[in-house]
Formats: sequence, structure tokens, C-alpha cells
Amino acid sequence: MIQGRVSKYKEINDSYSKEFVYHLGCEAGFFSEYNNMILAILYCLKNQIHFSIYSKDANFSFSKGWSDYFIPFCDEKGNFLHRWFNRRPNSRFKNLFVRKIDNYLSYKFRICNKNCLTLTDLWDDIRSLDIETFNYPELDMKGCLQEACQKIIQYTWQYNIQTKQLVCGYISSLNLPSHYVGFHIRGGDKFIEAQLQDVDVYIKKAQSLSFLREAFVLTDDYSIIQLLRSNYPEWTFYTLCKPDEHGYFHQKFKKQSKIIIKEQHIKLFASIDILASSDLFIGTFSSNPGMYLGMRMDVGKTFSVDIPNWLIW
Repeated sequence: MIQGRVSKYKEINDSYSKEFVYHLGCEAGFFSEYNNMILAILYCLKNQIHFSIYSKDANFSFSKGWSDYFIPFCDEKGNFLHRWFNRRPNSRFKNLFVRKIDNYLSYKFRICNKNCLTLTDLWDDIRSLDIETFNYPELDMKGCLQEACQKIIQYTWQYNIQTKQLVCGYISSLNLPSHYVGFHIRGGDKFIEAQLQDVDVYIKKAQSLSFLREAFVLTDDYSIIQLLRSNYPEWTFYTLCKPDEHGYFHQKFKKQSKIIIKEQHIKLFASIDILASSDLFIGTFSSNPGMYLGMRMDVGKTFSVDIPNWLIW
């Protein structure tokens, strides 16, 4: 069924002549890049624009980019100039003079590629979809933005064989119960984006919603696991976070070897799949994993401890 929908999406997408190339993995962490890609796909679908990606230089790439982990769902462009001139607006340089030069060169690039829209062209429009509705029966898509995003995630979140094996290995190693709560508790550099919440807030929210006392926790700081186990001995907590992990810092992470980067992303994907299968998810919609799970899971199963309703973050 899913593969049939993917084939239909490709057929519809390939029927459009005007083209947009989404430079995937050029700026931020994986879920910031992926979430905005989902929005970009919907924007292009609604405006009859052919969607494609450039991901060879993605910060999560091992050798190929998107196909290192997932089955391709659209065209992958190879023009290396996208690396420099297809980026989020004003994201490369803080110096005003240098930025003006960069914007000029980006403009010249777009002139030479008249039929190719870039992130610079559409970024603001892509992130203004929150009041949109979508009705594409051939894609089994009808409803609000959040519901439409769920469908696009189903069509794009398809692992290649190697990734699927590795993800399944991580999941099976935990021997999870049939029913559990999912938590995403942030640490690392996320205090830059929004105030970090005390762990008690997550537990109180869960206890107000369910009698379950078994939980999987996605976190980048093992001290959070230690704190949870110490303060809530009546709970059983599962995690893939290791004792030597003490916070994720994006700029530092990008300097790691490609092997480590790939291993960490595989583990992240496994954690996300575990959360998506939980009876209920409690996190923060102000984080990109929280925004993602708010799209992937049914609305009644996702809860945030900072922002009451899902939104484009």
C-alpha cells in the first residue's frame, strides 16, 4: 500500500515542469532539516512544483547523503553549486558586507538556473503553511497540515536494507514491554532554542494521562536517566543513551568522524521509531524531534510540556 502511494507521488511530482531543489542537511540537525523538507514537499505539491533534493554534502551523510539511510523517493541532484548557493536565506555569513556578496553570487546562480528554485527563493513560503488544508485522494491525503505531514512521513521514512537491520537491532536489544510511555527530554545545546524543562514536569504529565510506569527515554544526557531512576524508583526506564553521553552540541558533533556520525544517526532513528510506537509521547513541541513526532503520530497520542499545541517550529 505505502509503496503504491510512493509511486503515485513520484508520478504526480514528475508531471510538474517547474523545479525546486531542497538542499538537505546543509544547516542544522537532522530533524530540523527533515521537518522542513516535509513542509517543502507539501508546498511544492500544492503549487505544482517538481520537488528534488541535493544531499551529497549533508551533515549526516556517510557517502551519498539521503540514500545512506533511506530509500530514494524523488530525484537527487548532483550539481555541486547547490552546496554554496542553495541555502537558507542569510544563513551563511553574519558579516553584512560578506553576506551581500554571497547574496549577489546566489542571485547570479539563480539567473543561470532559471527553472530551478532554491531555499533562498521559497524558505519563507515553505514555513507559512500552517493554515493550509490538503486534499489529494490519490495520495490518501485529506485534512490539515499536521495530517498531510503524517502522510508524507509515511512515504519518505522508508529505510534502506542496511539501516533497517541496524535500527531493528537497536530496538530488539531493549526488550521493550508491549505498552510504554515515550519521553523526549532535551539537553545539550537545546537551551539556545527554548528553556529546558525539569524532569518532574514530564513525569507529572505522564501520570496525569496514564497508569503506565514503564517508559522509553530519548535524551542526549545520561545524567537525566540517572536522575529519573533515582527520583522515580516505581518507574522502569529504557534508553539507548550511553553512560558516557553528556549532551549533544551540534557544532561539535559535526566534527566527528563520518562513522560516528552515521552510528549516532542510526541510534537516533531507532529511538524515534520507539517513541513513535509508544502508547503516548511526552516531549516539547519547541524541539524538532517533538515537532516531528507531532506529525508522525496521531494527534491524541502526543503531548508537550512547553507549547500546548503542535506548530511549525
